[in-house]
Amino acid sequence: MLAAPGPAWDRLPVRVLVAIALLSLLGSGRAAAQIATAATPVYHGTLDIRPASGHIDRTASTAGQATIKIRGWKLELSLFSNGIYPDQEPMVVAFGDNNFRLPAGALVAKRHGRLFTYRAPRDPNARGIRFVSILTESPKVYRVTVTLVGLDLSDLLTKTPICYPTAVIIGDDDGFSGTEVTTTPPVFKSRHLIVPKKCTADSWPWA
Repeated sequence: MLAAPGPAWDRLPVRVLVAIALLSLLGSGRAAAQIATAATPVYHGTLDIRPASGHIDRTASTAGQATIKIRGWKLELSLFSNGIYPDQEPMVVAFGDNNFRLPAGALVAKRHGRLFTYRAPRDPNARGIRFVSILTESPKVYRVTVTLVGLDLSDLLTKTPICYPTAVIIGDDDGFSGTEVTTTPPVFKSRHLIVPKKCTADSWPWA
């Protein structure tokens, strides 16, 4: 003969333990998904360089100012990263001695949070980030497309190629690589720049 079910209070401790376990899991998820308020790298990932192009000004008044269009560079986060939130965290694109920043909220989330974009207001004299697109491939891998204007690459006027330390920093995550930049022949007269490959940068200067 089956025993009659016990009173409701017999099952109460089990329900309490289950509730505590669920709250603990939810709390740990929130702790792991903290949104950074500053673009200060803590988790160091990698930046996979693909060929890119641009141009450099050689006129006397603005000699050395350059534009580079980056398409589809792979930003791979550290295994220890707690994730990035491009529409809620500040962003920095560092290229040599150039550091171009966007405040938190500058990028807009699209496609149910898989794509984040920014386009600067029209200003022909502006320096900085003109356009950004960040496409999510997985929680740890993103494709970054960026147009940078007003870069100071004046050392390319007398030397080529040059390996520039380059980083994309979003909140407390970054991807870093060296980026080789050269001018096309005739190298000290041409306005055209190319990024043929990655290179070994001397240091990571954004610690």
